[in-house]
Amino acid sequence: MSTYHQMVPRSNFDVAVGGDCNSRIGRLLPSWPSSHPLPGCVLYRNSEDEKVNTRGCRLLQFCADYKLIPINGLSILRPATHSVSSFAHSSSAMTSFQKRGNSVVDYLLLSPPSLDCVQAVHVHPPHLDWSDHARISLRLETCCTMPDPLPPPPPPHTRNDLRDALSSLTSAIDQMLIDIVGSGVDACPDAVIPLYGNTYNPAAPHPVSVWVDATEVQGSAATSIIWQNHRHALLAGISLAISHAPPLSPLVLYVPSKSLIEDICLHAAQLTLHGSVAKDSDLFSILVTTIANRICPIHFRIPSEKSAPTSQAAYACQLARDVVCEHNATHGIFLGLVDCAPPSCAEDDLTSLKESGTPSDKVTSDLTSTRDTAQVGKPSPVDIPLPTDTDSDSESHRGRSKVQERMWSNLQQLVNCASGAHMWKLVRKWTDPHSDIPSIPLEDFGDTFRKRMNPDASSHHIDPVLKQMSDLLAASLPDRTQDNTPLRSFSRSLQTKDVDQGKDRMRVNGANAAAGVNEVSQRDVLTILTDDLVLFFNYCLEHNEIPHAWLLTLLATVPKADRDLSVPENYRVIGLQSCLLKLLTLIIDFRFNEWMKDANILPPSQNGFHHGNRTHNNSFILCTAVDQAHVQGHILYVAFVDLENAFPSTDLSTLWLKMRRLGVGGPIFDWIRHMYREMEYVVKVGDSCSDIFTSVLGVLAGDSLSPTLWNIYFSDFVIPDHPDDVVWNGVHISHVEHADDVALMSFSPEGLQHAVDHLDRWCRLNFMKISMPKTHLWTSPALLPEAIPSLTVAGEPLSYVMEYKFVGIRFNSSCPYMYDKHYKVKASQARVTKDIIFSRVENWVGSLPVKEGLSLYMAKVDPHLIAGCEIVLDVDLAVSEELRHTSSAFLCHLLGVHSKTVLAFAHAETGIVPLYYRHLILALRYLRYLLSLPEDHYAYLALQQSMALRRSHLPSWFGDIQRVLARLAPTLHIDYDALSEPTVTKLIIAVEGACLDGINEEINSKVKGAILRLSMRYIPGIHGLQPRRKTLARRAYLSVLIPAHRKALTCLFLSSHVLTVEVLRWSERYRPRISREWRLCRFCKIAVEDEIHALLHCTIAPGLAELHGRFLADTYAACPMLADTWDRLDDKDRLACLLQLPILDSRLAQYVHLVLELFRAMPMYVPPLSLWYTPL
Repeated sequence: MSTYHQMVPRSNFDVAVGGDCNSRIGRLLPSWPSSHPLPGCVLYRNSEDEKVNTRGCRLLQFCADYKLIPINGLSILRPATHSVSSFAHSSSAMTSFQKRGNSVVDYLLLSPPSLDCVQAVHVHPPHLDWSDHARISLRLETCCTMPDPLPPPPPPHTRNDLRDALSSLTSAIDQMLIDIVGSGVDACPDAVIPLYGNTYNPAAPHPVSVWVDATEVQGSAATSIIWQNHRHALLAGISLAISHAPPLSPLVLYVPSKSLIEDICLHAAQLTLHGSVAKDSDLFSILVTTIANRICPIHFRIPSEKSAPTSQAAYACQLARDVVCEHNATHGIFLGLVDCAPPSCAEDDLTSLKESGTPSDKVTSDLTSTRDTAQVGKPSPVDIPLPTDTDSDSESHRGRSKVQERMWSNLQQLVNCASGAHMWKLVRKWTDPHSDIPSIPLEDFGDTFRKRMNPDASSHHIDPVLKQMSDLLAASLPDRTQDNTPLRSFSRSLQTKDVDQGKDRMRVNGANAAAGVNEVSQRDVLTILTDDLVLFFNYCLEHNEIPHAWLLTLLATVPKADRDLSVPENYRVIGLQSCLLKLLTLIIDFRFNEWMKDANILPPSQNGFHHGNRTHNNSFILCTAVDQAHVQGHILYVAFVDLENAFPSTDLSTLWLKMRRLGVGGPIFDWIRHMYREMEYVVKVGDSCSDIFTSVLGVLAGDSLSPTLWNIYFSDFVIPDHPDDVVWNGVHISHVEHADDVALMSFSPEGLQHAVDHLDRWCRLNFMKISMPKTHLWTSPALLPEAIPSLTVAGEPLSYVMEYKFVGIRFNSSCPYMYDKHYKVKASQARVTKDIIFSRVENWVGSLPVKEGLSLYMAKVDPHLIAGCEIVLDVDLAVSEELRHTSSAFLCHLLGVHSKTVLAFAHAETGIVPLYYRHLILALRYLRYLLSLPEDHYAYLALQQSMALRRSHLPSWFGDIQRVLARLAPTLHIDYDALSEPTVTKLIIAVEGACLDGINEEINSKVKGAILRLSMRYIPGIHGLQPRRKTLARRAYLSVLIPAHRKALTCLFLSSHVLTVEVLRWSERYRPRISREWRLCRFCKIAVEDEIHALLHCTIAPGLAELHGRFLADTYAACPMLADTWDRLDDKDRLACLLQLPILDSRLAQYVHLVLELFRAMPMYVPPLSLWYTPL
């Protein structure tokens, strides 16, 4: 209705609105205040529901305001024509059928001109197995003449059109690209068949079993012949075993390394051909050749108690250990390095084997019993029928069975996801708010980004003479330049290690990144042979050639936060390039970083995209400067400067000239210039693409090399020292940058104006523009309006703010605690994210599974909860408590327990570290990082200043860490004199131990922890029990799929159930807390209604004895040993056994659910006050 409310005033169309209005208007019609909607007509309604409620009055007022007519049961009398139009006979029936009665709450509302077009309105009979509302149908006749249709516009380009156009190009370099993309090798059993060759299984196989083991002691390892590491020893041992085993018998190899078996049976083609295991490529090649020369099959197994006799496995291990420890062995045969000659056997035997044997795979393992490698390691899919015992009142769900079935199907689809990537894709499908983004024409996006990447040269911030001179000088650079860097970083050919390093970085960053126009994914790139990539990349660089598929970049639109998304200017642009091009530019980026480190190019003020730096360094520097100003009685003046469209506005001519002055040249430099000169762009919106255009300037966001190029472009920005600068250990600090986010600081307005003027001058010389709406003056402490200094940028005044978000942290000088607003904003964002997760995901699955819920918590909610916690310490619990409350609310909702649950129990069962300890541990890790920095690093200087303030007993970040540490772990402290990386590491371990001790203390001391203590209780003499050992871990029972069963068992563990022993523990209105001995069973009223009584003893409850008998029978079948010892165990030991049997989790959860539902259905017994209460 709110959408209609916004649409009607701007619309000239007739409108029909239909739906469940949840309102009852009886037989009333709206009272139109001005004019009758149908002059000369009499309207009246009939309805089987005569009741009018408050919502109905609001609906009638809404209809009156917008001249809408409810047509359910409507009749129209036209006296002029003596005619009556009536829909009463077919549309006045009930539409909602509920347990407490039927009603009319579903309506059709029409604007008056549409009434003449109505042909039929009908309320259909209800289908209660589908819905508890009846369907209403409306049939309209077209009342207007449709104009002749305009000819359709030409369809926009699509990604497929661009790809097909590129594939038609047939230059030599394009053909080389096609060939190399098609040469990828997959990691699967089929891929190793050409590598190892054919094999034949004897008709009557008698396999030979061989146990291979290795050991490693003090850096040496052996399989009796080799002195390197454990993997090398195993490789050599396997090669020896294969080469000396009988050649005409199948071989079963027991190897205690799952990863090595996977490499041999699945990844051998990649590992051998790609060169990605250079550390043991020689031994791996020997093993591959040895297997290829063998004709009979080899099966790999991992030794276990069932698969390998203990004596052989132990002997193999001990033999290797003897060789390592004593350089000698009393037993065994010493063999030389494996030669790869084929095994010696008679030619007739080989011929006979080929004729009588059956072809089979040469190399198999227990890990690769199926060809579908996607199924390897994947748990069996869950396929459970919709449970029938979880609905205590089926009438409450009457008409919603289809919805339940859909949710149950979605739930099983979620838990059956093959990988985390599939799970995230499914969750994104359910929660993606893409429908909320308004539609913007593709042409508008294309025009906006074309202008952004090709700015008007006549802009006032660009000196046309200087720009023309820069372009002429850049154009005069030769196509082939000389590399003058000391390490020849840009003229050395690429090596195998360079490509492997790039591939490793791609794997870390994820192989599912977006592909370019040719749709070659990162996963495809990783399957291409390393040697082939080295040859292809070097050819491109040496001949300065680029495939056409690399020269077309898709520009994806990304909405900016908190902006009007109906305006194309409020979108960022991200380039989607060919993944092969990304790999090459990533390798080139390594060369640039090598050169910048060797030549000390980057200034210490630049923190962004600088290897070894962390995001919060600049915030920490600013925090320490604020502390210093506070204790010294100064005012810190800070200008937060935003450079407008920094990456797209980078002038390429100026960039190339700067790099040449620094000695950069050679094939790599020439190739980059060629790429930017020839690059073309298209804007992609959905499946459509704009026309192709070029750009005269700018480095592109999304390219691997762009951050480095920006750092080089900005590296010559310097500010001369000023007397009012922040000075630490003799170093003047007047500015810090995180990529293009700049903060200028000074202890005086004059010093800050000095810094602003130099930045403005640099921008004019480098054709950049300062965005005045986003550039602000901030001070600590906040100033009164009359005390605010007048600072300008090129004559324009700086606006003054008391709050600013700098690199993710909000600094607010108007609050007593500077980070008060940061806490509140992050708590609000975390709370909104939590609500979105539960509302949207649970709308699809009913109840979120715990494993997937914790994944969503860590990925979506936790980043808000820990944002900036390294700098923003929990010294003010009044504001930080909001974050902890959001965390606990998420866990309680996910587990299905009430808010009175002891939070330490929830953390213990889920494995989530309590938030305050997590904050402290992350802050201590940041302290350890700061101690590892060079002494001239700005962040290290800030740490020394913070420690100096603390030594003088003055407020500082270091002092805040001590305060938080004293609150959470009173026995621990930081020693100033012995502060180092190892000591902080020990302190972190001690804090983690204090966290676990605190949780254990809660479990052991709280009365509500009785069931958790039973789950840790040791019961001798019964095998198969698994008492919990870890304090923090996600428990196995949380994987029970049926939500009602899982939540019942969780409530039992966390004492959050409906039994009297728990509920009467609370004091409520009109009832004080009742002592334990009076919390009697609601059925027998004799024993205390606790967990043991309800689950094991109570027989008065109807049907409980039968439930108990069936459950015990299932328990004895699952654990026969328990049947023999059950009568000898006391009640606590019996319940402890049930809680510690993993095989019983699902059945126990069902039993607990049924028992608790029996108790829930009966009113709780509350003893009269006179029996137990003694007034003071």
